[in-house]
Amino acid sequence: MLPGQTVYDVGANMGFVSLSLSKQVGPTGTVFAFEPVPQNLALLHANVEANHISNIRIFDYAASNQCGEAVIKMTNNLSTASLVWHTNDPSASKFNVKTITIDQLVHREEIRKPQFVKIDVEGAEGLVLEGMRETIASSKPTIFLECSEIGRQATWSLLHQAGYRCLRATTLRPIESFGDYRHADFLWLPTTHH
Repeated sequence: MLPGQTVYDVGANMGFVSLSLSKQVGPTGTVFAFEPVPQNLALLHANVEANHISNIRIFDYAASNQCGEAVIKMTNNLSTASLVWHTNDPSASKFNVKTITIDQLVHREEIRKPQFVKIDVEGAEGLVLEGMRETIASSKPTIFLECSEIGRQATWSLLHQAGYRCLRATTLRPIESFGDYRHADFLWLPTTHH
């Protein structure tokens, strides 16, 4: 990460990664943080304020593949609130959230194109990437992605088609086959820069 860069934190939770990214991009950079879960959102706002940070912009939306509304299902663990998980869990609470596509926000010039994107959205990573295809194609950001079983196929296909290669985030070992692309954190790097 370089000072002055634009980065996205999709699934910002209470803001641990956003605060770290904020320091790295410095006062001339911007972090666009997306967090739809009200309890997490309140903590995110509180953490940004407590640290007197002015380069984080918070969106109370779930980044997805369409603009509108969706249902998030949540168990006792706030960090696993998800658009796609917990469908068969009768104890999960449900609430509506607003959804947005990142491409739409870029088109409307509400956010700038990114150099780096972190996505940790509990199974909905395929939806996030589908909603930012054009942004990925035009800006070729580095993407740090938590991949789940549900999002595997969509993210693998979409990012390969976009000209990316995959590395395991912890070891930076190249992941050549879909069979090795299991639930973990991955770094996706563009093979061609604009």
